[in-house]
Amino acid sequence: MHRPNLRLRELYGPNVIFVFGSNEKGMHGAGAALWAKQKYGALSGRGEGGQGYAYGIPTKASPSERRSLTAIKKSIARFHEAVLAAGSEQPWFVTRVGAGLAGFSEKVMKGLFDQFDWPSNVHFSWFSDFYDYETKGASGENV
Repeated sequence: MHRPNLRLRELYGPNVIFVFGSNEKGMHGAGAALWAKQKYGALSGRGEGGQGYAYGIPTKASPSERRSLTAIKKSIARFHEAVLAAGSEQPWFVTRVGAGLAGFSEKVMKGLFDQFDWPSNVHFSWFSDFYDYETKGASGENV
């Protein structure tokens, strides 16, 4: 079982769940999906839901085809249900889901997430770069 990356553990605790944009086929070959596979236990072949210390929200039907915003919103709704079921002690870190390789704007994706009432244990990375923090740390030095 993979353990969360040290940087996110410093911020959100030892059991933080890394939430990333995926494709329906669970081919975690690039971007945050690859990071989730390498560092948080995301499983190949599983595009949506909890896996290790990761949770996938599919924003693409395949590596080259985007899902509709309606379909993505339904996946976000299922994620919201999972968050509420897990309780307030479970920390979640949501990457820029859909605003990377899927090619949606941050404004559009943030608008989908903003349609739900998120508890304080869900942390969003909008307008920040989690890769810098995870790979360089708070000081900006490579770790």
